[in-house]
Amino acid sequence: MGATPAINFTAGVTHVLVLDGGYSDPRIRKAHDRQLPILEAHHLDMITGETPTEAAEFTAKTAAQAQAQPPRNLTPGAVMDVPSDVTDFTVNVAWAADPSAQFEGDVVAFELDRDHKVQSDDEFVFYNQPSSPDSAVRLRIDGDREQGIEVDLSVVGEDVDRIMVGASIKTATFGDVGALSVTIDTSEFTFATAVLDAATTERSMIIAEIHRRNNVWRIRALGQGYDDGLAEFAVRHGVEIDG
Repeated sequence: MGATPAINFTAGVTHVLVLDGGYSDPRIRKAHDRQLPILEAHHLDMITGETPTEAAEFTAKTAAQAQAQPPRNLTPGAVMDVPSDVTDFTVNVAWAADPSAQFEGDVVAFELDRDHKVQSDDEFVFYNQPSSPDSAVRLRIDGDREQGIEVDLSVVGEDVDRIMVGASIKTATFGDVGALSVTIDTSEFTFATAVLDAATTERSMIIAEIHRRNNVWRIRALGQGYDDGLAEFAVRHGVEIDG
């Protein structure tokens, strides 16, 4: 039908296809909240015969979107400029939805100065502190296998040199989890993707960095891991942990 398929429910998703049993998925409520069009199996059957006007319009629209805004695939270490007309976007991180896996993953972020340290503990964004003081960085949790960091570059202070997006895991390692799927989404399209799948014993990881260079914001995919837990990971970036 001309669409780009997605496994995870990121901000770039424009339509939801529900197959048999799909209405039991709790993310259906999220689709309704976002007022996304919901398709069913019979819509796929339509395109094998005479295509109705609605399906034809959908095909043309999604094909045009895919052609106009092809996301760039970033390998670890690769960097790209944030599109000049984009100030609000989300770095979404998702991992395999295996219900038998016994671990908890947390996506976090730090607002860092030129020394790659937070200027105050308030600039550490995590589940107990879901927004930075300037509201430029906010945590979003979309279930137990998908979390994101929303970024608003228009309100980032001049003293912030970069925004680091990371993740940590409890009672397991990222090698146990497997590949992390990263998409960088605006409300209308995805402009970058990455797959981070080289982890072994790491329990914390730098997912991506958004940094300034010559007054232009750039984003780099990383996948740099450490054997530290979340507390040690935060201390690495200048956070003071009590006790």
